[in-house]
Amino acid sequence: MIYCEICQTNVQILEPAQIISIFGFELAEIKQFFQNNQIHLVCWTEMVCGNSFAAYFNTNKTNNKKGEQNNEN
Repeated sequence: MIYCEICQTNVQILEPAQIISIFGFELAEIKQFFQNNQIHLVCWTEMVCGNSFAAYFNTNKTNNKKGEQNNEN
């Protein structure tokens, strides 16, 4: 875990490669999420704040790119 200045808490971090592999997003899409302030990069790294990615994914209630439904519990 690492501290995310935007969330102001310790968060799990994700490598863009993990998001690409697990969810099927492309690097350009991940960069667009960041540019649109939909996800956070953790300071001085190119790691994605897991909290912000989960919030984006849940807010958009979308299927991931690999076709697996995002089920709301």
